[in-house]
Amino acid sequence: MLCTNGTGKNGVEDSMKSRFNHKQVGGNHYERLKVQPVEFYLSNDLGPCEANIVKYVTRIKKDVVEDLRKARQYAHFLVEYEQNPPPKIRYTDYSSANNLDYARGKAIEYVIKWSEKGDTAALSKLLELIDVMIEREIEIGQRHN
Repeated sequence: MLCTNGTGKNGVEDSMKSRFNHKQVGGNHYERLKVQPVEFYLSNDLGPCEANIVKYVTRIKKDVVEDLRKARQYAHFLVEYEQNPPPKIRYTDYSSANNLDYARGKAIEYVIKWSEKGDTAALSKLLELIDVMIEREIEIGQRHN
């Protein structure tokens, strides 16, 4: 939580501990942070480009220059979008154009249902589906070893 009286480092309580730290997958480049980028951009309703900029300028990984280049790329996407907004792409067209299998297409559908309609059942189905997809990929990987 943010301090109202300005105490603590940078206005954030020194005792603040991220509720997302324990869920990081693929490294430890956010462990030093008291406020995770995901918490910041969710609490500020940032779009995906803005969120990725925050993520890439915040984290410290081996290749800092690459992360900063990614941040710049997303800033360019924002400029391009402002100058020439693309038409809306239906999730069915997105799935078809990218040759997504049924499960991946369904995942995209659930994301849209959650995002556009606040459909909490779709969010639950999304989480279940992703778990199934992970298990399926692990099984496939084990068969190939």
